[in-house]
Amino acid sequence: MRASEIGGLAKEELQALTGLKAETVSSVQKQGDHWDVTVDMIEMHVTPNSRDVLAIYDVQIDPEGMVLGYRRMGRYVRSQVEISRE
Repeated sequence: MRASEIGGLAKEELQALTGLKAETVSSVQKQGDHWDVTVDMIEMHVTPNSRDVLAIYDVQIDPEGMVLGYRRMGRYVRSQVEISRE
């Protein structure tokens, strides 16, 4: 699978698993026998949207496109310039 396919798959799977809306794929890397994908998910919509709370999720996907696991790595406010990781 191509990196773009893996990124799209990670977004779809995380949306199905968490019930949250995927915002963007911020990284896709091949790590030995699996892919590591980082996806930013919207955890809370706020008005104005610059105050939305987003979360960074790390997803591991095998070569066949199956999710091996995922975890939330941190949270941030959309307007935040620097993100701290949990």
